Amino acid sequence: MGIYNVTRNYPVDLQMVEHKNERKAFLDIVTGRKDFSNTIFVFDRGFDGHTFLRKLEKMNLKYVCRIKSNSSFVSKNDDAVHYKKDFKTRVINYKIGNKTYHLATNLYDIHEFSIPILKQIYHERWTIEESFKYMKNNFDFGTSELKSAVAIRKSIYCQMLIMKLVNLIAKTNQSRFKHIKSNRIINKKTITDGFYKGFLFRLFSNMLNRRFINSFNKNYIVIITTNKGKFNPRVCVTSGMKWYSKQYTLGRMKKKVEKEDATTEHG
Repeated sequence: MGIYNVTRNYPVDLQMVEHKNERKAFLDIVTGRKDFSNTIFVFDRGFDGHTFLRKLEKMNLKYVCRIKSNSSFVSKNDDAVHYKKDFKTRVINYKIGNKTYHLATNLYDIHEFSIPILKQIYHERWTIEESFKYMKNNFDFGTSELKSAVAIRKSIYCQMLIMKLVNLIAKTNQSRFKHIKSNRIINKKTITDGFYKGFLFRLFSNMLNRRFINSFNKNYIVIITTNKGKFNPRVCVTSGMKWYSKQYTLGRMKKKVEKEDATTEHG
C-alpha cells in the first residue's frame, strides 16, 4: 500500500501489510502523520464506501473518489451535494464517450473545483496505473525469492528508482521528437534494457560522459506506436486471483442472460 504523488509523478510512501483491506491500509498510513492540508487524495472505485468517506471527512482530508454507478449518492443531477445522517458529500457525473463517471468529493467550491477541474484531478491518477504497468512488465516480482519484508521493500524501492531514471531519460529525449505523431512514443522497455547493460554501472561509478550518453541514446531510444485510446477487456490468466474469479462469474452470468434471451425469443 502506498501514496503516490500524481502531480510530481513519484511515490511518497510505501508500506507492506499482511491484509488486503486497502481502506484500512491507507488510514493506517495517514493517521498521526504530517499535515495534509495542501493535499487532495484521489481514489478509484475500490475505496468507495460511506464509512470510508466519512472517516476522511472527520480527519479533514480532502478527497476525490470515483464511486460505483449503483451508489445511493448517484442521482440524475450532474453536480449536487448529498446528505446522509451526519455525513455529506458532493457528487458529480460526466461522460467520456459512452462511459459515465461518478465522483464523490468534499471539495464544495463549484468555482474553484468545477466539473472539468475535478475530472482532470481524477484522471491524473492514471499515472499510477502507468507506473504499475511499467513495473509489472519490466520487473518480475512474481518470481522473487526474497523472503524478508525489509529485503522486499528495498527491492521495490530500487525498481522505483530505476523507473524514475527511465522516465527522466525518456522525458529529456522527448523534445527531440516533437515532430512525430501523438500515437508515437519512446519505448521505455528498451531504455530499461540499456540500463542493465552498462548504464547503471557507469552512473554509480561516476563514469558517464557525453560520448557514452550519445551512444546510449542512439542504441536505446526507440520510437514505437502506441494504441492510445484503445480499449482492451481486462483478462486475468492466473487462477486464484480476484479478476480471474470475477471474469469467470461475469462470463457465466452473461451466458445465462444470453440463454434466457434466446429462450424468450424462441417462445
